[in-house]
Amino acid sequence: MQALGPGGVDGVPSTKYLITDAPIAVCAHGRTVSLPLISPTTIWVDHQGRLVQARVATHDAGGRVHAGVLKLIGGSSSRATPSTTVTTLTFSDFGAPVHVAAPATSGVEHGGSVSIAFRAKSANGACGA
Repeated sequence: MQALGPGGVDGVPSTKYLITDAPIAVCAHGRTVSLPLISPTTIWVDHQGRLVQARVATHDAGGRVHAGVLKLIGGSSSRATPSTTVTTLTFSDFGAPVHVAAPATSGVEHGGSVSIAFRAKSANGACGA
């Protein structure tokens, strides 16, 4: 993590930080797959140490990594168009009362779920060990 200096979010003074990380290697079906973690992430923290904003840009250079993972789990391995997605989460009104209500069951769709299990590589770097 690297401090980038003072900043502000919606008029709230804050300190801006850059968080970076390296890709992780996991084992899937006995093969090593490199998965990038979401990086870099920029965060803003107020003077009370509360996260007030987080922003991450994810880049897909044509689906090379994703296609490899999809192929391993039986999905399509066709190349996708390069794309960038920027996601920003902003947090505010700390301490304000919150009311949360579950949606009516008629408005809830029950879809299938996907579960993918990966195993981390062993300390000696062997996949499947």
